[in-house]
Amino acid sequence: MPSSKKLAEQNLEHLAVHDHLTGLGNREYFEGQISKALQLSASDDAEYALMSLDLDQFKIINDTCGHVAGDDLLKQVSLVLLRQTKDKDT
Repeated sequence: MPSSKKLAEQNLEHLAVHDHLTGLGNREYFEGQISKALQLSASDDAEYALMSLDLDQFKIINDTCGHVAGDDLLKQVSLVLLRQTKDKDT
C-alpha cells in the first residue's frame, strides 16, 4: 500500500492536469496527449482522431441561469463524454 506522502504526490499530479469541476483532462494534459500522438504517428501506422466540441451559446446559460447552472451543465456533458469514450481516449 502506498504511503500517505506518495498518495498526496499522486493526487497533486492528478490535480495538475485535470479540471477540478469535471475531472476531465485539462489543456496541459490535452496538449501533452496531442504531442505524444504526433510523435507516435511519425513512427507507426496508427490512426488518430481529434474531435472538437463547442457548447453553443454557453455564456447565455451562465448569464441567465447563473454559474452554478453552468457548472452543472458542464458536469453533465462531461459525464456523457466519459460514458461514450474508452479508457484509453483523452
